[in-house]
Amino acid sequence: ERFAAFKARDYLTSAEERGREEGMQKGIKKGREEGREEGMQEGIKKGREEGREEEKLDIARNILSKGYTHEEVQALTGLSMSQIAQLAQETTKE
Repeated sequence: ERFAAFKARDYLTSAEERGREEGMQKGIKKGREEGREEGMQEGIKKGREEGREEEKLDIARNILSKGYTHEEVQALTGLSMSQIAQLAQETTKE
């Protein structure tokens, strides 16, 4: 009888351990999936922001090439004066 009680207790303990391990594995998997999804969303957001910024720079280059002043370019694009000055330098080098 004692042996059976020990055996039953060992069985329950190992079942608890297996259950705990399975739960941890499921939690880790779910965490990774959520992390991937969050990373993808952040990547999409960052890509859109970079695309908008690049579009502003392209527009500013075109406006500068048409002879607009730096102040006009800033008003139309929202770029900083230092960004516009750098673009103007790049445009005159080409």
